[in-house]
Amino acid sequence: MLTFAAACEGPPARSKRWRHEPIAASAPDAAPARIEADAGTARERARTLRIRLGAEPRGLNLLIDPDREALQVAEDTVYESLVRHEPGGTIAPLLAESFRLAGATEIRFVLRKGVVFHDGRPFTAVDAKASIDAARRANSRAPRLHAVLADVAGAEVWGPRDLRVLLRRPNGYALRALAEVPMVPAGAVGEASPPGTGPYRVARWVALDRIVLERRPDYWGPAPAVTSVELVIVPDGAEALLMARRGDLDILPALIPEHWPRQAMAPGMAESFAPLQLAPPRFLAVALNGRRAPFDDVRVRRAAAMLVDRSRLAREGWRGLARPIAGPVWPGGLGDGVSPPPPPFDPVRAMLLLDEAGWRAGKDGLRARDGVKLHVVLVGVGEQLDPERDLIVAGLRRGGFGVEVRLADARGFVDRLRGGDLDAAIVDYRGRVDEDLAPFFATGGSRNFFGLSSPPIDATCAALQQVWEPATRRPLVTQLAALVAAEAPFIPLVAPAPQGLVARRVRGLVVHDGWFRIRDLELAEDTAAAGRP
Repeated sequence: MLTFAAACEGPPARSKRWRHEPIAASAPDAAPARIEADAGTARERARTLRIRLGAEPRGLNLLIDPDREALQVAEDTVYESLVRHEPGGTIAPLLAESFRLAGATEIRFVLRKGVVFHDGRPFTAVDAKASIDAARRANSRAPRLHAVLADVAGAEVWGPRDLRVLLRRPNGYALRALAEVPMVPAGAVGEASPPGTGPYRVARWVALDRIVLERRPDYWGPAPAVTSVELVIVPDGAEALLMARRGDLDILPALIPEHWPRQAMAPGMAESFAPLQLAPPRFLAVALNGRRAPFDDVRVRRAAAMLVDRSRLAREGWRGLARPIAGPVWPGGLGDGVSPPPPPFDPVRAMLLLDEAGWRAGKDGLRARDGVKLHVVLVGVGEQLDPERDLIVAGLRRGGFGVEVRLADARGFVDRLRGGDLDAAIVDYRGRVDEDLAPFFATGGSRNFFGLSSPPIDATCAALQQVWEPATRRPLVTQLAALVAAEAPFIPLVAPAPQGLVARRVRGLVVHDGWFRIRDLELAEDTAAAGRP
C-alpha cells in the first residue's frame, strides 16, 4: 500500500510531578512506608515492559483503516485472526483449530472451543463471518484489507464453529490476507475499540502519553509471560533515547539517524541494550510511466536506473539506515525471496543506452530525438525537497534529461499513478511480508503503476497465486524479481533499515514482518522468578 505520514494533533498530556515535603514529627512510620512504596514501584517496573511508540494511533479498531501504530499496539495482543503468518513463511491456525482447502475456491475452518471476547461473549463463526465481511466490503474503511481480500466472494456459517470462505478464483494469497483480519464481535465491527480475543486487553489509554495493556486471566491459550505492557508515546527521538538511558524504556524500535551509531554505542548503553533491526517490508522507488515516451523504451528505463547512485543515497541521505535494493523482493520483504543485485551506478553505460535509443546530447547538454527534448516531470508527495528527490534529479540531469519537479497532494496520487497521468513519481510503499505482487506487475494497463506488459511476468504472477503455502512461493518470487529487473519498470532506490535498541533484560524477541510478537516476550525478572534459565 502506498502510504504517507500523517501527524497526530492535540494538547500534550500532563501529569503531576512528585513533590518532596518534610516528614512530620507526628508520623514516625512515614519513612518506612515510603521505602516500602518505592520498593513496590521498583517491583512493578521490573515486571512491566515499556515500548516506545513514535506517534499515537488514530484508533485501535484494526478493521477501520489502521495506521502502523495501531497494528504495533493491537495486532496479536488485543486482536487475533483465524490464522497466523509465522516467521519462516508458514500459515498456522490461531483462532481456527484447523483449516483445509475444499477444492480450489473454498477454505473450511473449524474454530477453537472456549474462546471468549474480552467482554465475556463467546467467539463463534457468526463473529468470524462478520469480521471478514467488514474487511472485504466495497465501502470498507480498511482499504488495504479490502484490496487483499478482493478475491474473497464471501463467508458462510455452517455451525457455531464451522466457517467456509469462498473465493471468486483460486488465489493462495487470500489465506495470507485472512491472517490480517482481526476477529471482533458481530455487533461491534464499527466500534472505535471493540473487544478482542487476544491475551491482552487495553487497561488504560492516556492521550498522547501511553497505552497500557494488561494480561487477561481468562485467555484461551498459554498466558504470555509479561503481565503488563506500556506502549509509551514519545514522538521526539532525543527524549526517547534519554528515557532509555534512565531505564524508563525497554524497546526503542528505531533510533533517529543522528543517534546511530554513536549514541547507541555510548558507555552504559551497550551494557544495558542490544541492537534491534526491524527490517520493515518497505521500499522507495521511482515509478516510470511505460505507456508513453521516453519510458516506453526499456533502454531508457535501464539508463535512468543506472544514473541514480542509490548507494550514496543510503549512505548520505539515510545516514546508513537504508540499503540499496533491486525492487520489492528480498528475504523477509514484500516479495519474500532472493533479490537480484541492485542496478549499478554506471553513468557511462547509461549514456550509451540513451544514444542507442536515439536520444542524443545537444550543445546545451540536454538530449533530444527527432527534435523533441528528453523532458520528464518528476512528481513527489510532500512540501519540501528530500534527499531522494535531489539525488534523482541530479542523476537524471547528469545524463541529459530535462527534469521538472512537481509536488502533489497525497489525495488522488495513487489513482493518477495507475491512470498513467505521470511521467515519473517517487513512491514509498509500506506493506506486509509475502504480499501478492500482481498489483505491481500484472499487465492490463491500469492494473499496475507502470503500464507494464509482459507475458512472462503475467505467467509468474498467476503461478504465484496458485500456491497456498507461503514458503513454497519463494522460488517463483525470486523468478519474478529477475523478470522485473530485466524490464526495469521503476528506478529502485532503498529499503529503510532502521536500527533500534532492546534492553538485555528482554528475552524472546524475534523480528518478523517489521515488528515482533509482544506476547512472546519475557523479562529476565519474570524468567528468574519462574525458575527458567
